[in-house]
Amino acid sequence: CEDSADRVSVGDEGKETTKPAALAEEDVEVEHAAQKVGPGVAFARGARLAPASGVVVVDSVPFSADDRARLGVDELRFSAQEGDLVARAWPSAVRLREALATLPALRAQLQATPARVLHLSTHAIRRGVVPSASLLLLADGALPLSSLTELPLDGATVLLSACSTATGEARGGEGDAALLWGPLGAGARCVVASLWPVNQQATCDLMGQVHYALARGASEPAALREARRALANAENYAHPHYWAGFAAFGAAPVETSTRWGRAWLPALGLALAGVLFGIWRWRARR
Repeated sequence: CEDSADRVSVGDEGKETTKPAALAEEDVEVEHAAQKVGPGVAFARGARLAPASGVVVVDSVPFSADDRARLGVDELRFSAQEGDLVARAWPSAVRLREALATLPALRAQLQATPARVLHLSTHAIRRGVVPSASLLLLADGALPLSSLTELPLDGATVLLSACSTATGEARGGEGDAALLWGPLGAGARCVVASLWPVNQQATCDLMGQVHYALARGASEPAALREARRALANAENYAHPHYWAGFAAFGAAPVETSTRWGRAWLPALGLALAGVLFGIWRWRARR
């Protein structure tokens, strides 16, 4: 992942006083591809809202110099600040930081308090040829895709704040087999994942904006659009490389109120049919 850019703060509300720069040669639109259709597994279990409102943040995963050299990754210089921004948006969030950022601690926290939102700020290692061998790095080691599928994530929104977490081997109509399949397989309703190696500093600011919008009730695609606009209006982040790297994969939420709001229609139809049948029988007897 790239380390940093010449920083311009975008603020809590995505407001920027500097003049927006041009979007350069790609001319990518802020509104483009904020949401993508995820693998079919996303619709098998996750097309519903999480049963609770818990928020869990994993950040500041420690990597020694030897680990970074062996794995070919950079120091996570902005992960702690990213965790701060997420916690600012969700004051009741539980943070698993540094040595506490382990798989057993994460599983125990999710079992104790079902999460509406899980944010993972760490490194990912993509294995394009064998997607199941792709890894998410935590304090107790590398987490394979199979371990992610075992987490209790029913209905949750999961944000994989790492490089290339949405890319892998193409699987026909299912899209790319990648790390995002792990949370979807665990029942997550939506996964926000990256399409290429992302810039650490820009990702920190982008995720802060995304969570600020999510905490106000925005959907994942809408939150991404707001965050993209905020970064695109900052002079040093104007190029799409900095703000267009993440997309939302999965199913749209199914609100309980919406389900009940539609459930009365069949009952009304049956009641009306019963009334009409009663009138017909009454008139037939006369």
